[in-house]
Amino acid sequence: MVFTNGWIKDLDERVLIYYASSDTRVRVAETDVETLVDYVTNTPPDAFTSAGGVKERLKIIKGNLK
Repeated sequence: MVFTNGWIKDLDERVLIYYASSDTRVRVAETDVETLVDYVTNTPPDAFTSAGGVKERLKIIKGNLK
């Protein structure tokens, strides 16, 4: 699991997301507001199982191939 430790939007509209890794490291991911909003609004809900995740991804792939 990954837990964010904080988010910052800088003057260049970058969003920096700080998160913990293996209880020994702090890392940072970078995105922008538009990409973050797209991800949040268009990502399907988590199936909470590996099999369910595979099924959902196959559905997305098949839809993209059409």
